[in-house]
Amino acid sequence: MKPGVPETGTVLNINGGDAVIALNSGGQACRKCGARAMGLCGGAGAGVINARNDAGARVGDTVLIGLSGKSGPGFLLAYILPLFSFVLGAALGRLAGIYFNLPFLDVAAGFASLSVTLFFALKRLRKLDSSSRMVVKKVFGREAFNPDVKSDEELSMSNTQAPCKTV
Repeated sequence: MKPGVPETGTVLNINGGDAVIALNSGGQACRKCGARAMGLCGGAGAGVINARNDAGARVGDTVLIGLSGKSGPGFLLAYILPLFSFVLGAALGRLAGIYFNLPFLDVAAGFASLSVTLFFALKRLRKLDSSSRMVVKKVFGREAFNPDVKSDEELSMSNTQAPCKTV
């Protein structure tokens, strides 16, 4: 599940402070998510995850789930800082290249600064990822299975009368 996309599910079980949740989308949003690949969701299977029950959900509740914490530092470390570092390194390399009469120094300095920044940024991102976890953010409602509730098809079939025979 991606942090910017809200996901809903139904609580199947409560284990201490955690909730086992069946995703309403059947896990479609989780298939390509990095959080699932890293094991942040604690998935028990396709479309079923474990999440910290911060909202006090009970079995049968429909809930909104998401990642704990803020995603701002992660986006900054993954995208903005490396880009800024590459541009700054290339600019400083260009100035040094002009001074030392080495025309390729801008490219080398740009990639060197990018490499160093990515090394430290990825180290920090691993720490951020390991501290993140799926949490129940909001409880929408209490649902209970009622076998007496009829579907729209059943209602439309029961309201129609038998076809008349024309002679």
